[in-house]
Amino acid sequence: MSSRSPRLDSRAARHVPETSGLRSRPPWDPSAKPGTGAALTGSVAQGAVDATELAARLSLTDRFADLGSWTWDPASDELTASDRFTALVGLPAGEPMPMSAAMDVMPPEDAEKVLRSLEEMVHDGRDSCSVDYRVCGPGEEVHWLEGYCLSVRGQGGTVEKVIGLSRDVTARVEATQEAVRAQRDLESARDYLRAVTDTMDEAMFTLDTVGYVQYMNPSAELLLGWTAQELDGRLMHDVAHNERLDGSPYPIEECPIMIARAEGRVAEVPEDVFICKDGTRLPVSYTALPFSTDAGIEGCVVIFEDITERKAEERRVAGDREKLAWATRIHEALEQDRFELYAQPIVDCASGRVVQQELLLRLNDPERGVVSPCEFLPVAEELGLIREIDRWVIARAARLAHDLGPVEVNLSARSIGDPHLIDHIERSIARAGAEADTLVFEITETALIEDKESARIFLERLHRLGCKIALDDFGTGYGGFSYLKQLPIDILKIDAEFVADVRSDPASRSVVEAVVSLARGFGLKTVGEGVEDGETFELLQRLGVDQAQGFHLGRPAPLIASSPAAPHRRRGREIADLHGPERR
Repeated sequence: MSSRSPRLDSRAARHVPETSGLRSRPPWDPSAKPGTGAALTGSVAQGAVDATELAARLSLTDRFADLGSWTWDPASDELTASDRFTALVGLPAGEPMPMSAAMDVMPPEDAEKVLRSLEEMVHDGRDSCSVDYRVCGPGEEVHWLEGYCLSVRGQGGTVEKVIGLSRDVTARVEATQEAVRAQRDLESARDYLRAVTDTMDEAMFTLDTVGYVQYMNPSAELLLGWTAQELDGRLMHDVAHNERLDGSPYPIEECPIMIARAEGRVAEVPEDVFICKDGTRLPVSYTALPFSTDAGIEGCVVIFEDITERKAEERRVAGDREKLAWATRIHEALEQDRFELYAQPIVDCASGRVVQQELLLRLNDPERGVVSPCEFLPVAEELGLIREIDRWVIARAARLAHDLGPVEVNLSARSIGDPHLIDHIERSIARAGAEADTLVFEITETALIEDKESARIFLERLHRLGCKIALDDFGTGYGGFSYLKQLPIDILKIDAEFVADVRSDPASRSVVEAVVSLARGFGLKTVGEGVEDGETFELLQRLGVDQAQGFHLGRPAPLIASSPAAPHRRRGREIADLHGPERR
């Protein structure tokens, strides 16, 4: 580049790194960028142009408030500028000046950019260029200028003049910068919002106006089993919200989420169900919040939580309240003598006559009438009230045994562990004037398992007293055979599960035959439970079962103890006499 102007090279070397002219001014914002709008454009034909004429034309630009013009002579480094331009850059008006004076009001990086553009025009043959740069005006305010330069060449092609126009585009640049900052702020807000929603404990998803999934946070993914990618663009209602609490179909037009979106209101649903990916039903409560933005984006945010534990706690509390209510009812029934005993006949298979009656407990509630024991006995067992109930039953049973003959009483596991119960039984028998062998106490294998040693001691004392012991539901447990050797059992009651299908199931028949054979070996009697028809009763007779009970032979019916003067031991009543309307 031997044609370079030594004067331009020296100026570039001197002014590009120089910052002393800017040290007293505010720091330049290195992040600020020029506007991206169109620069002043145009072209000029190569050839000789009268510089005076061009300067005169350019001086007309002063009529436009935002335009300034200047002319620079590369040979003399003389810069002549219009009043508008000098006013923009804060330089003296009406006086020629070196180009370095104009460079001093620019930040170094902008001065370097302008000098590089001028150098390309002077030395590299460019006819025009456009450049955006900053200047610091007289009031220390920063202006953005958009410049356009034309080279004026002599007949030899040498650049004799560079003529430029500069427009103040500060407002446009600042508006652009503000828009960029706003966009960055929006992106930052979105990133922040995503960071918040991705880490929040509450599960959340967003839907568009139609109901398609737009976003789902990790908490929602964890609860539902779906990933956001799997549900992207799918209708949430079709995937996870198409069933009601009762399992019936949930039409989308009745969906509270979609109704809330359509009506533009917040919907709070305290209890609903979402369907997980594996098909399980997830109890949830949720809030649906419709939204719309200034940018025209509309949809609905749904924040939900798993209420499985809450529902379990509610059920527990409700159960505790129900137990407390039953405890009150049981206490009142004991105090007011509102328990009743029903009797179901036990029939001798050989003669068909009633030989014994099993006593079954009922509660006579003032509001609900007769209440089945399955409703209150589990609560009584759990709360320890069963001992008081058993004592009440034993006292009544002793009177019935005196009046009606042998009766069978069910004992709970808690009562078997009561060391004072034998004394109560003995006193009850004595008061009623009954014979001990007319009282049969029925126990279950479950009761024996809870405390084998206490059960053994209790049954041995009961047997010494003269009472009989029946082992209920024999054949369903694993320890029943060993109990026959260890405990003083008198009667084996064959479970209704085997009796019910003894006619059709060879396995059940084999069990009944085995129990009969085993009982004979130990010198015990057998009772077949759950006889529902005559054919079953006849088969039990053929298989050698000693006694039987069931609806075919007699339903549970109310019993009231007779007076002491009533006939003693009425064992010979016919089966039909004890048929009753109540089911056990």
